[in-house]
Amino acid sequence: MLEEKPRRGKTREVLLTDGGISLHPISSKLMYQPQENGTVRLVWIVSIYTRDAQHYWNVSVDATTGAILKQEDLVIHDFWGGTPMATDAPKEHKQAFTASMLQPATIAAPRISAQAQLAAAATGGTYRVLDAPFETPNHGEFSLVSGKEDPGASPLGWHNDGLLSYTITRGNNVFAYEDQLGANAGTSPDGGANLIFDFPADLSQQPGTYVKAATTNLFYWNNLMHDVFYQFGFDEVSGNFQHTNFSGQGQGLDAVMAEAQDGGGTNNANFLTLQDGIPGRMQMYLWTSAQPAELLFITSPAAVAGGYMGIEAAFGKPLDETGVSGSIVLADPANGCSGAPALPAGSVVVPFTNQEQINGNIALVDRGECSFIEKALNAQASGATAVIVVNNIAGGGALSMGGDETGNLVLIPAIMISKEDGDKLKAALTQGLSGTLRREGGVPPMKDGDLDNGIIAHEYGHGISTRLTGGPSTQCLSGQEQGGEGWSDFFGLYMTMKNGDTGTQRRGIGTYVMDEGTDGNGIRPAPYSTDMGINPYTYGMISNPEISVPHGVGFIWASMLWDMTWNLIEEYGYDPDIYNGKGGNNLALQLVIDGLKLQPCSPGFIDMRDAILAADQINNGGANQCYIWRAFAKRGLGYSAQQGSSSDLTDGVEAFDMPPSCEPNMAIRLKATPSPVADGEELTYTITVSNETPASLQGVQITDPLPANTTFVSATDGGSLQKDVVKFKPVKLAEGQTIERSFTVKVASGGGTTVLFSDDMEAGAGKWTTRHDVGLADWTLSSKNPRSGTYSWFAIDPDAFSNQSLILKSPVQLPQSAQLRFWHDYNTEEGFDGGVVEITTNGGLTWQDLGPHMIQNGYNGQIPLANASTVQGPAFTGGSNGYIQTIADLSTFAGKQVQIRFRMGSDVLTGATGWFVDDVDIVVNPTYILNTAWVDSKFGGKKSASVETMVVTGAASRTTTSLTATAQDNSVLLNFSASKGAGVFELERSLNGREFETIATLTAQEAEGSPAQWTDTQVSAGSLYYYRATASNNGQIATETVQVQLPQAAIAVSLYPNPSQGKLHLHFRQAVAGAVTVEVTSTLGQQLLHRSYSAQEAEAGPILELSHLKAGMYLVIIRTDGKTSTQGLVIKP
Repeated sequence: MLEEKPRRGKTREVLLTDGGISLHPISSKLMYQPQENGTVRLVWIVSIYTRDAQHYWNVSVDATTGAILKQEDLVIHDFWGGTPMATDAPKEHKQAFTASMLQPATIAAPRISAQAQLAAAATGGTYRVLDAPFETPNHGEFSLVSGKEDPGASPLGWHNDGLLSYTITRGNNVFAYEDQLGANAGTSPDGGANLIFDFPADLSQQPGTYVKAATTNLFYWNNLMHDVFYQFGFDEVSGNFQHTNFSGQGQGLDAVMAEAQDGGGTNNANFLTLQDGIPGRMQMYLWTSAQPAELLFITSPAAVAGGYMGIEAAFGKPLDETGVSGSIVLADPANGCSGAPALPAGSVVVPFTNQEQINGNIALVDRGECSFIEKALNAQASGATAVIVVNNIAGGGALSMGGDETGNLVLIPAIMISKEDGDKLKAALTQGLSGTLRREGGVPPMKDGDLDNGIIAHEYGHGISTRLTGGPSTQCLSGQEQGGEGWSDFFGLYMTMKNGDTGTQRRGIGTYVMDEGTDGNGIRPAPYSTDMGINPYTYGMISNPEISVPHGVGFIWASMLWDMTWNLIEEYGYDPDIYNGKGGNNLALQLVIDGLKLQPCSPGFIDMRDAILAADQINNGGANQCYIWRAFAKRGLGYSAQQGSSSDLTDGVEAFDMPPSCEPNMAIRLKATPSPVADGEELTYTITVSNETPASLQGVQITDPLPANTTFVSATDGGSLQKDVVKFKPVKLAEGQTIERSFTVKVASGGGTTVLFSDDMEAGAGKWTTRHDVGLADWTLSSKNPRSGTYSWFAIDPDAFSNQSLILKSPVQLPQSAQLRFWHDYNTEEGFDGGVVEITTNGGLTWQDLGPHMIQNGYNGQIPLANASTVQGPAFTGGSNGYIQTIADLSTFAGKQVQIRFRMGSDVLTGATGWFVDDVDIVVNPTYILNTAWVDSKFGGKKSASVETMVVTGAASRTTTSLTATAQDNSVLLNFSASKGAGVFELERSLNGREFETIATLTAQEAEGSPAQWTDTQVSAGSLYYYRATASNNGQIATETVQVQLPQAAIAVSLYPNPSQGKLHLHFRQAVAGAVTVEVTSTLGQQLLHRSYSAQEAEAGPILELSHLKAGMYLVIIRTDGKTSTQGLVIKP
């Protein structure tokens, strides 16, 4: 023992000697540690940094029994030598981090090849590097770069640590040096007084020839990562890596030690993160070739002799030109496994059953069931001189075989060949199969991980995620589901994005060192892509034994982050400014960084998802919730997904649903013009779509199958006819945005309709009379639920007695074969409330039920007499589930003048929504064009709208009308006209522009041709009025609406409250000169009340008692001193 240090009362730390197994004295700290079952145990946490710097073991030892409870490695090994799918380990390892008590002084300082200078050197350097966004030499060229130091993150530049300035690749953020001997120390390139680091790199040579260029690139990218992520919150107080913390917050003395071309291994990279104040260590290795090549040469039998393509493993002895020769023997068992799970370091290998036959020969084994390393070690233990692994996936070729650090124990060559070649060779085994494994033409140059910026960013990212989760000194990023590898991949993807990239393109990680093209898979099961055809991985797949921990798990997490990033880019665009940009890519990184800070220790997928959602709520008021949810729901982490334990990969439940608030919601409306249309005429459909989702929608597309009996003419906005469907180009719709598209067709129905009556409810209430015999409820024109256009008639279903009638105002003369056709939508208390349709031939003296005459969608139920409703017997009751069309045959009433009545009745108790009626026609030989338009989006939410357009025979006359309104003293002068043939002409008035009442009905002769006049005297001074002229003929309707503001009254008088519920106060705002008379009239001029007051009484503010008046609109006419003031009054129920 060196010393014992009690801290904070009962806390104890014991410092032991290195024991010949550790780089530093061994720290042992007494603490309580949570267990998986929810209990806590008193343990000693023993920290051992192995002498090869490959492992930093935190071992939990039970303080009572001495049993080892947990063993965790704080050096995050990325095993980049092959994809997680190509390790074939069912599960590789677990990761969990607890705090180490080593002090900064215990980290060995590397040797320095240039003098640290007390005098400040040049602040900014010049570096020949692969600059962002270039990921590797395959993505771009080396260039000389300067001026990239961020003054906020690195105020003294990259070569001053707050005390000393350096001319080598050392400064406040990182100390980069070569470590070719694997001694954790080495030399650094010197840029001289001007800090010019311009070193050549001939990539056709071995990496040792360009070590200075590699070290410079490593230094540059570590600084770049430091400065960029500083902007997003990985700063001093959050535990970033700096020698000097200029803010005084956090712990300093922990700049990254970055080791280029580390000789401690190959085909790998790792990063050690300890508590804040202890330097991070990044170790970058060289890579053997993963290119397919002729590596296997069969000499006998002759039938299969020749060269075969293979790929060398990332472990084992490299092949040379001499190679290994001998007989090739199939292992027993053929898969080469021992039956044990993944082989941890130090496990005992199991020789093959046919060890005697394998000894001294080349082993042939099948892929599957256990890791590649286990197969190779078992072959080696059986005396094999080499091992050939046969892929078990047809068409998959050969793969690069990777694994964990136990691969260092494999001392024989190992290659993989394709399944097809393997099956061919296995068929020749009985004939004496022999051959040689060798590499012709010499060993190709190794690849240098220091030139793969994605790997550098990935490794640095481990330091970010470890320091931010739980705090900079907690080291609690543990558990089977934690996304450490995913965050690191995501950071590398962020740093190497560029203009022109798309979400669907293939983005592999580690493609350069894997000898792949830029669109290769790299070291992951699939490239990153928003295209599920390229990357189909979802949350549920983390339980797949072939998805490794933590790499495969992290890959699935990063796939979700990548989808989220592109959702945000589609909304906000891409910004190439990786420091301070405002694009969706920058927003995504900020959410990820803040999510790391918000998530709990040992997070699972839902913990990590919810932390990002919380970050958006905090940062942006939740503006991006739906974009985030879409990404996670797409890959199985939807609204109803369940995580279970973050330490168990098998208990999660994936789900692909969205929160109700984020379900795509669009409104679509369809209008046909003209309506009706004559056979042979052109018909234009206008489609209006609105985004009612609390987020934008991408890929919104409108489609419309060409209606029957029409031919396509043209379309707006790039619309075209494709296989009998009119299609418009997909667009993005912002929240609340509305778009309009239209197309034109020519009608060729071969027939036509004789129109006796038609009303789509868009011209107001003039064609109908409403009446309520029982209760207060009555029919109203409503914009809440039109079947077409903007309005429909509506009768509420109240929780009280009601008997509401909607009556056709003018009788219709019926010829033979007439039909009543109407659309309606009802939702009533079933069996108690409902509606009926009735007909009268005697002006309303008696009414006859039309139920027996209905030939389509007749009454759906009964209202029994015992239920005491105002409607009894067969009726529309309950629910229609939307609009339906009912048709009644009126042949029985041929030759008679008829009126139609829609009657809604209810009992005294429970109510419901009510009854909507729209698009009422009385016709002969009905001919219609039915059209349905659809809208859908990339995220779903498909909706449709339909319209039925009547086709009439001959040329449909075009009814037109014009209207002007001029304000006069206490009146409005209306000038109007209608085209010839206008059978009905009405003038209407409204106070709100929505609800109109008829003030005049004229004959065609009175309205046609030359302008006519009408004076409306039932108006109020100072009020705003809307007037509408409506002309109709043979189902054709034309309207014109104007508005006019009347001047204020000469009498300064106010009425309140208005609307009133029975009492009305008059307030004269100036002296009254004489007697005052007050009249209350209907809007048609009928006097309902008359009062007279003296001047003194008037000035005192008289009160009118109006409780006897029904709810509605009235006029109050006040006269005094030869002046008149007319004001509108509304009486509420």
